[in-house]
Amino acid sequence: KLFPPTVKVRCRVALSHYEEVQAADFQVGVDMTHLMQNPPYLPLELLASPKGVKNVEIHPKQVEYLILER
Repeated sequence: KLFPPTVKVRCRVALSHYEEVQAADFQVGVDMTHLMQNPPYLPLELLASPKGVKNVEIHPKQVEYLILER
């Protein structure tokens, strides 16, 4: 599990494309290769964003993780 489960994304986009950009157009994920480098945090990375979007910022920049055993 990741905490927080959602993050905020801020970016710049031309005013003419502002109405076209939706939250679902962005994909943010974690790189599991960092699992043991800074426990219990994982850095977030931008996996996908719409065309024309610039200066994307993700807040927070990292998330805490919890490994559940089932």
